[in-house]
Amino acid sequence: MRLDITFRQVDASDEIRQWVERRVEKVARFLRPPIEAHVVLKEEKHRQIAEVTVKAAGEGSYVASAEAEEIRTAIDLVMHKIESAVRRAHDRRVDHRRNQIDDEQAAI
Repeated sequence: MRLDITFRQVDASDEIRQWVERRVEKVARFLRPPIEAHVVLKEEKHRQIAEVTVKAAGEGSYVASAEAEEIRTAIDLVMHKIESAVRRAHDRRVDHRRNQIDDEQAAI
């Protein structure tokens, strides 16, 4: 998995990097490798904004953004959005395969 983190007007700390890495790894288990993730963390006035783009092999890209008063909260919100979208796509793919297998077994 390739992870790029961009900090704009935000202090780049190892603690925040590790927080982002743990959240992205949680989402990555539903995707096929190779996986590319780009996270942009920025501060505008008093808002903390997190934008995430995740791309996986054989799938489209997932993009989301969220803002909050704390950067960790913004990261959690945006990763929740991405995780929901990835899980929906994963469940559709798994259900589609199950329906094909059930149809083939019914024909036999």
